[in-house]
Amino acid sequence: MAREMMDSPDNPRELLEDDLRNLRIINRYLGNYRAVLGGLARLIEEQKLKRFSLLDVGTGSADIPALIASWARRHHLTAEIIGLDPEPATLRAAVKQTRNFPEIALVRGDGRALPVASDSVDFVLTSQMLHHFSEDDIINLLRGWSRVARRAIIVCDLVRHPVAYHGIRLVPKL
Repeated sequence: MAREMMDSPDNPRELLEDDLRNLRIINRYLGNYRAVLGGLARLIEEQKLKRFSLLDVGTGSADIPALIASWARRHHLTAEIIGLDPEPATLRAAVKQTRNFPEIALVRGDGRALPVASDSVDFVLTSQMLHHFSEDDIINLLRGWSRVARRAIIVCDLVRHPVAYHGIRLVPKL
């Protein structure tokens, strides 16, 4: 897995918080929130669910679990959400995003060795994370997650491209 600067434990807290803020801006304005919520809503509607559980692998600041929890409340759905991230500093930042959401639990853990039992959640979600892995690693991750997800795995990611790589730095500034 390719590590980003924000994943380094030596980075100052301010740098981490800036990076996580930038990711929230990117998620919002480049359609990631819309894509994740649209896919989840479609699955829930098709399966006529009134309650669901979701594991967000690589949760970052847990902005997407907070978005999902708010959406579930508005639609009178019961949600149980786990935000999983390997970095303690990132999870500390996630606590701020989720303090008003008792339906969200934050857990330190690795997506390669999920700390949950087989068939224990309805959905496994990963957003903007798989592009850090090789194709073989992605296949292994998806296989592992398929043992945990009862209903579906939701993937929202990007394809690395030089224009996107350099252009993405402009989005938070705009």
